[in-house]
Amino acid sequence: MGKSRKGKKAPNGSGSVWQRPDGRWGAALSYPYYDPDTGRTRTKRASTTKKGWEAAHRWLMQKQNDLLGGVPDAPQNPPLGEYLNEWLRNVVEPSVAPKTHEKREYHVRVHISPALGHVRLKDLQARQIHTLYVRMARMESQGRAPLAASTRRDIHTTLKMALKQAVRWGLMPQNPADLVDPPKPTEVDGEEEGGEEIRALTDEQARVLFETTAGKRWHHYYVAAVRTGLRPGELLGLRWGDLDLGVDPASLRVRRTLAIKQGGGFYFKPPKSKASRRTLALHWEASDALKAQRVRLAGEGLPFGKGDLVFPSTTGSPMNRNNLRFRHLQPDLEAAGLPRLTLHELRHTFASIMLHEWRVYPDTVREMLGHESITMTMGLYGHLMETAQADAIRALRRIHGGELEAEEMAG
Repeated sequence: MGKSRKGKKAPNGSGSVWQRPDGRWGAALSYPYYDPDTGRTRTKRASTTKKGWEAAHRWLMQKQNDLLGGVPDAPQNPPLGEYLNEWLRNVVEPSVAPKTHEKREYHVRVHISPALGHVRLKDLQARQIHTLYVRMARMESQGRAPLAASTRRDIHTTLKMALKQAVRWGLMPQNPADLVDPPKPTEVDGEEEGGEEIRALTDEQARVLFETTAGKRWHHYYVAAVRTGLRPGELLGLRWGDLDLGVDPASLRVRRTLAIKQGGGFYFKPPKSKASRRTLALHWEASDALKAQRVRLAGEGLPFGKGDLVFPSTTGSPMNRNNLRFRHLQPDLEAAGLPRLTLHELRHTFASIMLHEWRVYPDTVREMLGHESITMTMGLYGHLMETAQADAIRALRRIHGGELEAEEMAG
């Protein structure tokens, strides 16, 4: 007859074996159980009764092995695609902004589920995830063009987050995405509009755009975009109450951004990061453009009081950025004989002029752009400063050359 097992209550998953009053042996263990109907994690208990301690112990060891191997019950080992849909519905949608949910849902629907959705959770391997990323980069992902490294990193983040939750719910013993290196960013991965090489206007070209659009409805927007570096959503979400045009220099506070709902419609959301919630001292051309915009709106009979949009549509509602890009910006660029750009590339133009032409200190540009770190700024725009070292040596040569000439003349 074995020894009696006494002591403190064991944690979930460890189990226990004890002798019953009738002389037989009991064994039991508790484990986390994800309830797909409620989206909550519950605790389930499995138990048995055996004639001897050895039989009870063998049963307990088998149950523990089942837990370590994944999930003890077959319904708790769903296909990855089925689990991801539940994760989107019960975890992501209630806790994030609509735009973020749309992005995660797109990653799952278009890229992850078609390739791996049939694989059951506990059978998913790091090798399969790695192979998916390789296919995405080699034009083999559902017959699509290669995905930019930044997009593949976003997909990796989505999958890793989902599987981390599966581990918490006891559906998997470990997260296989933790064992996969995320795709490395390329040197030309763009900030927000794909991995294309950054395009921007020079200051001279920007002035051509300003001159050729003078008098047009979106002229003031172009000036403000190029001279502030705001993101399109930040500029289109700007209210008059966010501006202080009565001081020198005038200032602007970024407190919200305009976002587009999937399927149509708009909503306002807080800035994307702490660094994005910022106050800018305005270039005088931006200040003048904003003052002129206020006069224009008054002439159109649109409101311009506190809380109203600075750059609304002709009806006073939020402006659709796609309409602004395709119906106004690109035709205006073409008429000016300038290359076609996106709205976001007006922001790149600001950064390019500030860093490359005006030689503004990079950390100042970082603050104005609302980047979290100088690493992000230099990663995007560092190539614009490739001649900075040569320019610095030339400047030093001029300075020291002038000093030598003065000494020779004095001698």
